Amino acid sequence: MAVDITSFVANATTMREAEAQLASARGGGWLIALAQVLGKIADKMGEEIVAKAKEIDTAGPEADNINELNAELTAMSQVFKMFMETVSTVIKTIGEGNASVARKQ
Repeated sequence: MAVDITSFVANATTMREAEAQLASARGGGWLIALAQVLGKIADKMGEEIVAKAKEIDTAGPEADNINELNAELTAMSQVFKMFMETVSTVIKTIGEGNASVARKQ
């Protein structure tokens, strides 16, 4: 299964808009809404990784396509790792930027 980054971005945009509306209604703010949306995307990616691992487990070590399945799982895990590093950087950078702006006012 190929990971479609464009799809994740489109889903993130849609989900972010909905979460931002909910967060503002609850008083959580847009940064929390963004973090929640990114977390939901990470959850979905994690579920796909678990599903691939279960597929490997079901196929067994003697399956004809075991190397392909293992390679897919490795690639999915790396994409997840990169995504989580990006999430961390985005949240940290925005938070620090907001703190800097708040100090200057």
